[in-house]
Amino acid sequence: MTRDEVRVRRAASLAVAGAASVGLLGVLAVPAAAVTGPVHVLDGGPVHVLDGESRAAAINDVCAPEASTGAGSVSAPAPGSLRVATFHSGLSRDTAGDLIRDLSAPGDAQGSAIAETVQRAAPEVLVLSGFDVDDHNEAATLFATNYLAVGQQGQQGIDYPYIYSGPVNAGIESGADLDDDGVIGGPGDALGYGDFPGQSGMVIFSTEPIDTDNIRTFQDLRWEQVTESHLPADKFTSLEQSILPLSSVGHWDVPITVGDRTVHVLASAPADASRGTVDQARNADEIGFWSDYVTEDQDDYIVDDAGAAGGLSTDDHFVVAGTLGADPDGCTAADPAGINELLDTERITDLAPEVEPGTGSTRTTESDDRMARADYVLPSDTLDVRGSGVFWPGVGEDGSHLTGSPQGSDGLIAKMTQRSAPTDHRLVWADIVPAP
Repeated sequence: MTRDEVRVRRAASLAVAGAASVGLLGVLAVPAAAVTGPVHVLDGGPVHVLDGESRAAAINDVCAPEASTGAGSVSAPAPGSLRVATFHSGLSRDTAGDLIRDLSAPGDAQGSAIAETVQRAAPEVLVLSGFDVDDHNEAATLFATNYLAVGQQGQQGIDYPYIYSGPVNAGIESGADLDDDGVIGGPGDALGYGDFPGQSGMVIFSTEPIDTDNIRTFQDLRWEQVTESHLPADKFTSLEQSILPLSSVGHWDVPITVGDRTVHVLASAPADASRGTVDQARNADEIGFWSDYVTEDQDDYIVDDAGAAGGLSTDDHFVVAGTLGADPDGCTAADPAGINELLDTERITDLAPEVEPGTGSTRTTESDDRMARADYVLPSDTLDVRGSGVFWPGVGEDGSHLTGSPQGSDGLIAKMTQRSAPTDHRLVWADIVPAP
């Protein structure tokens, strides 16, 4: 697919979705027999816009919750490989400083459960999103020391000597009424949604050295600078457009030194598309940034916070990792064209890790009425992949207490042993080997 084709596909899909609804799936590829609404042709194939009960039924059919028969154990990494994982932790609080307080000593139930999940997968590199960050990395250091390094429920603690948390836009006041509610201030008026600076940000933990001198961040790249961006100009004044960044949290290129080779960890946590059409468009362009960054003829607008231009070269090793919040089948509020553009990028390998081998399910998050794939570890085509998976124990399996699964299949036992999960996302991992 050419650059122009994916841009047209994304633009058309966003337009249809915006006309159909706000905050729910607007475009869904379904059998023609189920269609009651108009037909739109995108990228050479029919995409049908459903209305009312038919539309809801189609969404529910594709995204319906599945039986809890996932993978509770994670195999040991292949010799010589590097395990990279991403996990939306939900370690975010309502007030600045509260997470530091909660993690200041061992014993926080959510922190312990998140750490146990990480320890069961034992990645060398972990992109942890949904984590409140601060200027001095205090919360991240406390989590590493008091939780990750301390064995949880019989698991082996992991020492992560290298921690990176770069600049984020979440909770940074813009000084403008970005959400158009007539009041300046509040999470909707921040450069990235948040009640305080760093709320629900990102951290990278690594057992391998981080090449801090060559980290690139894109906090200041404005949304309007993106080639053929989908910034809704009618929603913002010219002044607002001039200050609104692309990144709602951040886009980081963090080089990890693995022996004599370098793997670029490309981390981000795009806007939550369920907040409306503006965030739906922003989510798609935030995801599309990585496709442009790794494709040489598409990176002309990219300038990092230090003023360096362009993206990666064709022989660079990289892994795109993070909670991107978009499902290829449209099972989240995000426009599926954005994530499908990324998955279709020539330099990216979509591992489509299954919850359980042979099931075909690649879901990584769940709510009361649907499941979706929202979390990704996507290696470059220069990397040898030795394995991948989603940590999602089924009913009664070891570790099911970490995902809210019942401890037994019997109705009474299931009801009595059902627990709240520490997060509604699941850890996704991949084992990679950089080619010489």
